[in-house]
Amino acid sequence: MSAVVAGGGVTTLVITQRQVQATFEQLYEQQFRGQVGYFSTLQEARLAATRELSLKLAQSDAVVSALNRPEPDTAKLYAVVNAALNEAGEPRRVGERGPASVIPRKDGVAFCRFVNAQGRALLPPESAGPRRYPPDLQARLDAQSPQIAAAIAAPAVQQVGYLSAEDEVNEFGVKPPSPLRSRTVSRNATPEGKPAGFQEVLVTEILAPGSGAILGALVLGLPMPELVSAAATADPAASEVRAAMLQRGHLYANPARISELAGTQVAGAVESRLAADGALRGEFNLVVEGEPHRVFYHLLNP
Repeated sequence: MSAVVAGGGVTTLVITQRQVQATFEQLYEQQFRGQVGYFSTLQEARLAATRELSLKLAQSDAVVSALNRPEPDTAKLYAVVNAALNEAGEPRRVGERGPASVIPRKDGVAFCRFVNAQGRALLPPESAGPRRYPPDLQARLDAQSPQIAAAIAAPAVQQVGYLSAEDEVNEFGVKPPSPLRSRTVSRNATPEGKPAGFQEVLVTEILAPGSGAILGALVLGLPMPELVSAAATADPAASEVRAAMLQRGHLYANPARISELAGTQVAGAVESRLAADGALRGEFNLVVEGEPHRVFYHLLNP
């Protein structure tokens, strides 16, 4: 009889454990879906002014005419966009870096580039000076020209993408760097050994008048804010969620929230899942730093 009772007790414990696990999985899934929705809502609000400005520039006669020629007039292109960005600024305070009389748009634009239809970045004129147009950024954009070209060719006039970048990518020198840093340093160390930051990138098509042929695009970059808001982390349950961005095999997160080891483990596991089934979203169990976790992922832009 003792064996039967013991067996029954173990069975009850197993069933209870599974029920508790299922309850927590459901709870965290709801939190994750809420965070994805919250992120998308904030992104729409955050980029609204930048979207409007980008469309206005991309459809302006000055930009279209400067790009619609055998050799694009880059001096005119960057003069137009810089003037538009500076219009929304305000007088610079003493001690701030960047252009002498203005600061960049209050919505946080950190860099701008024009690209051709193949996604290759068009160099600004040399007179603009190397400090405002870092070569590291040029190289990173050129490395992702196939993705930029795909975004330009997509049906949507505007798309939001993501780019790993250095702190120095802020060509205006006034905004704080993104709080997201690479959590897979061994796989993503930069040549200079600097930690890589993370940026949102807004790509806006520029079309030829009449034919509608794609001439290229305007690319604006903005530092990525914290993924989980302070208000959300005030909730004890929500504070258990640690968010990060996975881009081109590397995980980016707030260093105070996700360690290097955890970032490496999660990045490798999610990459394997994406390679195996290519699903737009999914979830699985993973032991991270010796502790069991439930990992959820959602593809923002293929």
